Amino acid sequence: LGYMGSDLYLLMEGENKRKRKGDGQWYREKKKRTEYEPVMKGVFITCDQKKEAQAVREAYNMFNVYAEKMYPNVEASVEEVIEEAPSSISVGDALEKELNDMKKQKDRRFCSVDTMCKGVVFIKFIGGTNCPYDPVDMVHAILQDAFDTKEKLSRFCARLLPVKRTCHASLEELAEMAPPILDPYFKDKTDVKWVLEYKCRNNSSFHKADVIRVITQTIGANHRVDLRNPDFTILLEVNKNICGISVVRDYNKFRYYNLQSIVTEGSTSNIYKPKNEKMKQIHQDSMAAGEQSAAALQDQLKTATESSDQQVVEQDVQIPQDTTGAGEQSEAEDEEDVRIF
Repeated sequence: LGYMGSDLYLLMEGENKRKRKGDGQWYREKKKRTEYEPVMKGVFITCDQKKEAQAVREAYNMFNVYAEKMYPNVEASVEEVIEEAPSSISVGDALEKELNDMKKQKDRRFCSVDTMCKGVVFIKFIGGTNCPYDPVDMVHAILQDAFDTKEKLSRFCARLLPVKRTCHASLEELAEMAPPILDPYFKDKTDVKWVLEYKCRNNSSFHKADVIRVITQTIGANHRVDLRNPDFTILLEVNKNICGISVVRDYNKFRYYNLQSIVTEGSTSNIYKPKNEKMKQIHQDSMAAGEQSAAALQDQLKTATESSDQQVVEQDVQIPQDTTGAGEQSEAEDEEDVRIF
């Protein structure tokens, strides 16, 4: 019984994947979190504190929609590879292939990365530099649609900051990573206006002055800095010991890539929208009554203004006619008054 009991104990421990602490309590093994690391690309997303999980869910939905919209042939090529099968295979190979195909169908395009910073999440594009999705183009398309339609695409996501590639936060690796990212926008060109947006989180050894020196040496002296109306904005995001870089357009136009500011500025998204036909009819009637009352008030103001102007004109026209006798009489009365005084 003792031998069987020990085997049962080991079996239960293996199935539940639990370990014993020093004080004798049981606990489950924590899952390993995906960390922010070099050779990645994705998007930094800012949100309110304690709303990171909701922002991640919204980012997944939003990026999946635009991935299917902008890259429709990526999934089609994967499905074609999955459907292909050799003419003669064994049962074991067929079963293994089916399991692999099921795993491929469950593969995700994106995953969240732990930034160890409140109010900031990072959505990693799975595949690294070989991933077919471009975070810069995808974020620009999202912001352009929000700017054109003034529709609120997200509730919790605020700023969308794309990252083309990451490396360790050292000046040597930054000098190696910067040319492939910056050359398509600045090499063999003249008088390109640019500006650097630098943000450092949880790192005190990576200084902005050193970063500006490296970026300036990479770009060259044929271009100039313009803070108000740049052609391109270089985003450099440092989080802990990892540095990410990208080049974006329309940074000022899209309100520093803030999805909420684009919608709220001059938009009609906050106007009341009725949920059913009855409320819709009531809302339309109230709006029509309000417009009629406003028009009637405008007519009253216009009528009152015209009547007051007409009275002023009549008073100006009716000038009293003075005769010579009346003038002499008034002068005599003035002289009498003076004498009395």
